[in-house]
Amino acid sequence: MAVFKAIANPSTKKGGAKSALDYVGKKSDLTLGLNCSNDYEIAFQEFEETKEQFNKLDGRQYKHYVLSFEKDFNDSELALEMSKTFCEKAFEEHEVFLAVHDDKENLHCHMVVNSVSFVNGKKHTQSMKDLDKYKEFINEIGLEHGIEITRKIGKEIGEVT
Repeated sequence: MAVFKAIANPSTKKGGAKSALDYVGKKSDLTLGLNCSNDYEIAFQEFEETKEQFNKLDGRQYKHYVLSFEKDFNDSELALEMSKTFCEKAFEEHEVFLAVHDDKENLHCHMVVNSVSFVNGKKHTQSMKDLDKYKEFINEIGLEHGIEITRKIGKEIGEVT
């Protein structure tokens, strides 16, 4: 079983994604950039360039999601693959940096999404309905791999782990 959650209160300060990307990138041996670099420092620069290109420097700077697995799950590559498959569909027009962590009791994958689309400059929004759709989609991906995702309807607020 696994849990998918949105992390509350992302930074609204210019350059605010840097601290999130530093945190997830430094602690990970397995990272992947979708529509951006696999290196968290370069990915941050790319996030910023997209915001500058569309003059969207204010407001929320990123959105942060985590897919956490049970304690006995230890397949980092599968965790990354599931997260990648999810992000490719859910955030196809955004830069997303993924980082797998095994620094806690359970393996988990962080997904840091640039708030601004590199395609059209629109800001990423996430309603309760969107979060429920994300959980439904990630559950479908998990079931393909024999992993059930815990279903909690509504927004689940979590601490960064």
